[in-house]
Amino acid sequence: MLELTPPTMDSSVEAMTRAAAQFHEALGGEAREYLESRGLAEVGHGVLLGEVPQDTGPAWQTYRGRLSIPFFNANGECVLIRFRDLSGSSPAKYLQMADSRNVPYNIPALLSGARTINVCEGELDALTLSAMGLAAIGITGANGWKPHYRKLLDPFERVVVWGDNDDAGRAFNSTVKASVRQAQPAYLENDINDTYTTEGEMPILSAFSEAGGLL
Repeated sequence: MLELTPPTMDSSVEAMTRAAAQFHEALGGEAREYLESRGLAEVGHGVLLGEVPQDTGPAWQTYRGRLSIPFFNANGECVLIRFRDLSGSSPAKYLQMADSRNVPYNIPALLSGARTINVCEGELDALTLSAMGLAAIGITGANGWKPHYRKLLDPFERVVVWGDNDDAGRAFNSTVKASVRQAQPAYLENDINDTYTTEGEMPILSAFSEAGGLL
């Protein structure tokens, strides 16, 4: 059977799973407003997006006030949490624990039975496609693709790749296309979530179709 995530120590998984639930319970204020403004409040509830409270314990103080984005494996265990800055004042938009290992975001989508899987440059774009009913995973940034990820995509007839419309995003598209035989890039003027919030679903669905996506 194909392993969807690298092995992780049970104690770390248990701690992160508990933390993800606690951060979700603390979701409010700026983080909730941010998700509502991005059209992700409802889907974010389903995947336990959260907010690190100001009075959090010592292990999580570095991430106070950030949006927490938990990565779950196929068994519903949290194997990674990334933290997004909402203030715009931090030099690092995303942070994660120093000893954590990157995996694709939204691993359950790999078991959805869909004909097409979408590979996005980022978690929130993957969530946006999920809100539209499309199976999608997110890669942790334009340089986050790993060659062994291609094995996860073998069951799908089509792979649509969504890099941002910049040099890094175009390089991301090219890297994934070169690695995955059934992959084709999709192109938008802005990233998926910006397009979704300003223009709705239609431009995204058109780009999906033009890239050979199958519903």
